[in-house]
Amino acid sequence: MHAAVFEAGWKSEELMPRHREVVSRDHRGKGREVIGIDWTLTHHDRGPKIFGVKRAYDYVDKRMSSYQTVVTATIANREMIDGLEVVVQIPDYQKEELVYLKRTCRQHYQSRAEVLERLEELLYYKKNRLAYRKRTEIAVDIIRQLELEGHFPEADYAFDNGVLTLELTQSFRFYQVCSRNGEIKSFWAFTKTVRLKKYGKKRLVIVHEQEDLGDEPRFLITDALHWECRKVIQTWSKRKANRSFS
Repeated sequence: MHAAVFEAGWKSEELMPRHREVVSRDHRGKGREVIGIDWTLTHHDRGPKIFGVKRAYDYVDKRMSSYQTVVTATIANREMIDGLEVVVQIPDYQKEELVYLKRTCRQHYQSRAEVLERLEELLYYKKNRLAYRKRTEIAVDIIRQLELEGHFPEADYAFDNGVLTLELTQSFRFYQVCSRNGEIKSFWAFTKTVRLKKYGKKRLVIVHEQEDLGDEPRFLITDALHWECRKVIQTWSKRKANRSFS
């Protein structure tokens, strides 16, 4: 195992894309599939120096703990489940870094070496800010990468409000739908089950007919929470064939 993993020249950024390509073959023809996007805390109380581990308050266990924040993607059907991605979030130490910078700030620096040392500290602070990503941003990046690779074109996505953002709702998937007259039409759509104040739990589908999303979106709502996006659009397009929509 040591030779296979550590001495075989593996590159971490290439491992998971290759894994997704391989497992996608086993998922073809297995019926409806769902890609789950989620996040969790991985505790490492005995490994505080592991990458991404931060000592902080755990609101689930209600105690101080050392843990990683991990964003995951899995795909499942009735027969199998496979992991697609796992990303460890870099801890956010912005508050601690700002406290340090404020406490070590001086009105005057006596030498060029002191100035360069201070400049290096400020640059590291900026670098850390650029490197840090919220878990919602990580989730969006994962979905965009999965869509770019295209190994699971029929799978729906499932996620809770912990990763839902405006950017995620702008990640529209391409669909081709057969209308009642047999014409194949292209759509770009996003779907999510939401709870509306007056109407309860509904499935919402946001639909565009232009690839650049330049047209006015259609907002389709259905009680059929189990319907996938294509079926909602197909039902709407059949109704559209009988009457005009503004």
